Amino acid sequence: MNKTISILTYSALLVSLLATGFRAHAQNREAKYYNKIFPSHAQEEMDVKQVVLPPDSNSGPGMYRVNEFFSNGKPKLVTTSRTNDVNLKYDGPFVAYYYKGGRKTIGRFNNGVLSGKVSTFYPNGKLYQALVYKDGDTVRYGDCGDLTGAGLAENGKGKWIEYSYDFKQIYEEGPIENGVRAGIWRISGNKKNIILENYQGGKLISASYEDTVIRNKEYPHTDHIPIFAEGMRGFWNFLTKNARYPVSARREGISGKVVVGFMVEVDGSLTNFRIIKGVNDDLNNAVIDALKRSPKWIPASYKGVPVRVESQVPFTFALSD
Repeated sequence: MNKTISILTYSALLVSLLATGFRAHAQNREAKYYNKIFPSHAQEEMDVKQVVLPPDSNSGPGMYRVNEFFSNGKPKLVTTSRTNDVNLKYDGPFVAYYYKGGRKTIGRFNNGVLSGKVSTFYPNGKLYQALVYKDGDTVRYGDCGDLTGAGLAENGKGKWIEYSYDFKQIYEEGPIENGVRAGIWRISGNKKNIILENYQGGKLISASYEDTVIRNKEYPHTDHIPIFAEGMRGFWNFLTKNARYPVSARREGISGKVVVGFMVEVDGSLTNFRIIKGVNDDLNNAVIDALKRSPKWIPASYKGVPVRVESQVPFTFALSD
């Protein structure tokens, strides 16, 4: 059985897409066991064993106790669920762990999505981030610290940092005020360019390259480059949800990198999609179809006037046995 992973490549920002599957492992009257495949940046973290136990005094009435384990036998998640089939609906407090051990995240699920305050820790146990969620979406930045434990932001004010999954590189950093982004954020861009995103009250106003020479070479006659309204991180999250690995390509073992060019019009709409580097029609069209569903971008501008600019996006489909 092949496990299919779609990896969106964008410099240090790597977002994984996964066609999730499961296979029942064993069952008895007291507990259910499932082997599942979860999205992960690391291959060894994908295979997870779930143990679902019937309700008891610790879980509460009607709530099933859930314990998940990595392939190395260490715990991945401890929580409860409202269901006891393969499609668990997490509900209630949870604790998540790193593959090598140690607490990673604590918080609460509500009807299957993150809710309320969720705190994440570095592998050394120091506080990394505390965010507030509603219906699974981030609604407020709270506290943030660096790897040494020094506080960078408190109660929604200060400096915020976003590391790559392995904590080897900061791919986003900037100030926050009243729990939202404010001022200039530095984003690790494609080809190691740094994108500067300007926020006011949590709303993205404009974006440009930090290196003016590079900016003028790639986007002549512009002061600000075109950008997705929720920033680059929002754009990759959008593609993660909308780009689907075609079943035909998975079945035939076809993978590869697709690069799509398109125009960002003065009204922010995307037009004139074209394949710069393709694999086959199915994979090429999967990326184009996702981009066609994109909401309007903030257009490029020159001296305050919106201008029409061409952009491109790389997307890699990869198979793993």
